[in-house]
Amino acid sequence: MSADMKTVLASKHYGFMGSGNMSQALVKGFLASNVVTGSQVTMTDRYGLSFPDAEFLIPLKSLCSKYGVEYIQTNEPMVEKSDVVFACVKPHILLPALKSLSDRLNDKLLVSIAAGITLDQIQQAVPKSTRIIRIMPNTPCLVGVGTAVYAHTSSVTDEDINLISALCSSIFPVFEAIPESLFNAAVGVSGSSPAYNKALPTIKNGYK
Repeated sequence: MSADMKTVLASKHYGFMGSGNMSQALVKGFLASNVVTGSQVTMTDRYGLSFPDAEFLIPLKSLCSKYGVEYIQTNEPMVEKSDVVFACVKPHILLPALKSLSDRLNDKLLVSIAAGITLDQIQQAVPKSTRIIRIMPNTPCLVGVGTAVYAHTSSVTDEDINLISALCSSIFPVFEAIPESLFNAAVGVSGSSPAYNKALPTIKNGYK
């Protein structure tokens, strides 16, 4: 990675809407790769802070404590301070959440990992000035060995693509742009292949 790109990455603030497994995997990967620092990251979760002793929060608390990541309950302040917003909520939550934040998403770079929600659907929920990239990672990304494909709206700039590529290439060994029309096929292959490879030794030896 060039010195100029490192400077660009260091100048941005990154917000994560949702603090589930994939969101934590992305943040942990970026931080462990030293492409960003904890002070550049804000994560949100509308339920987490309501259950301070919940077991499912232990990994998140550890992540925030180790790297100095900010963790808050509301999306509005996160969006306002972020240059890049990663939407890591469940698909059925995504569009209503984006609509509620629409007036704060002007001129933001929005990155969605929600399965099944197209760029056109997202664009209808946010201002025209919002630049949108859709990323589809597979499950092995949770342990830093996965792949991801991406597509984007026409408003996304070369600088945006270079930024996201630099970020994501630090944790995805394979990070490729494809037409959005091929997403279902790509996800089918990349999602099924790891399970198939995992099953090969069992198939070879015979089920018992």
